[in-house]
Amino acid sequence: MDSRVLIVCGSLMLAAGCDAPRPFAPTVIVPPLPPPPPTVPPPPTGAAGPFGPASNPVIAAGALIEGTVTGDDPVCFYNWDATGHRRQFDFVSASDGVITATLTWTGPSRGLLYDPDVFLAAPDVGWEYARDAWPEKHVTIRARSGVIYRVVVMSYGESELSFRLRVDVQP
Repeated sequence: MDSRVLIVCGSLMLAAGCDAPRPFAPTVIVPPLPPPPPTVPPPPTGAAGPFGPASNPVIAAGALIEGTVTGDDPVCFYNWDATGHRRQFDFVSASDGVITATLTWTGPSRGLLYDPDVFLAAPDVGWEYARDAWPEKHVTIRARSGVIYRVVVMSYGESELSFRLRVDVQP
């Protein structure tokens, strides 16, 4: 093809594009609206998280609690793992200090992701969980005298979990 033909064709296309009708007024470009925030599903009935039902058994400092988590127990709070089941207890601190909850269970370990967990939750929505592994888990949280704290033992999987739980306060 001759270079003159290419120049003529290119010039015609450029002229046709530049001759498009223009708007009579300036055009305002409106950015699209951001998508709505995702909705958080409500917690399952009867499992309103670490400060759910107020009918939890009360643990005395130094007492050894022996219990079992089964598939019939309420599911875990929804922002952690809704497949886990839990037993939940209340603990009233008699003094300011540090609360320590110790969880033990019969082994063997089912692995870091499937071993049970123990949580301590404060009414101001602060909470901690044990980061150590079998055969014993420890979790601590700062305590104020007269405040009710929640202690949550959670088990994952289909099998029952027999456990021992002890809660202490150190000044």
